[in-house]
Amino acid sequence: MIGGWLRSSAEPRVLVRHLQSLMLPSEPRVGRRYLRLADRRVFEWIWPVLSPLQRQQWLGPINRWWALNRRNELVLHAMTEAVPEEPHHDPELLTAAQWTRLHDCELAQQILRGWSSFADPLPADYVPQAEHALRSVRSLGVAEPADIVLMSAYQLQIHPRLCEHPRVVELVRTAQNSDVPLQDALAGMPDPEGWDRIRHELTTGSPPNPLA
Repeated sequence: MIGGWLRSSAEPRVLVRHLQSLMLPSEPRVGRRYLRLADRRVFEWIWPVLSPLQRQQWLGPINRWWALNRRNELVLHAMTEAVPEEPHHDPELLTAAQWTRLHDCELAQQILRGWSSFADPLPADYVPQAEHALRSVRSLGVAEPADIVLMSAYQLQIHPRLCEHPRVVELVRTAQNSDVPLQDALAGMPDPEGWDRIRHELTTGSPPNPLA
């Protein structure tokens, strides 16, 4: 089963073979993996990082591929111009970075589900924002999935550069260097005045001030 609506002039058997190959890519040193294209969110997560040649290969005999995004909008995926072939390039082969992104898909969806609970609708650029939040939180050394989702939720609510603020870095370090859970460390920030102060400082570029 495939998530979305497809338009193709190819014979059904040709289309079936093509989709089967898409859903069973080979990961280096692992082998064949099942790619859940029945879940439109998987396709939405990987499509932005595919090269033009890879996109052409993925579509293959498919002329148009529509899918609903998290804003309940129909998004069209199609090739509007020819893509020159690249020598010594296998368009079916995903790069290491693309496989890493696929492995992050479930974590990204947890972040987006949490975000959608307090932001309805999500902004049009919700995928890049979630990706940025995931990268920012990991830059602080946060590794536990639940903590990544939690810290990402704070960033998405407050400011895209939240993880750069000295007070936030201090709170994360406190959790990492003690037995204090990250959730409890973050709860030590006065709410909402402390977070509002941080948002203001990041937005205006003013120097951090100690909280009273």
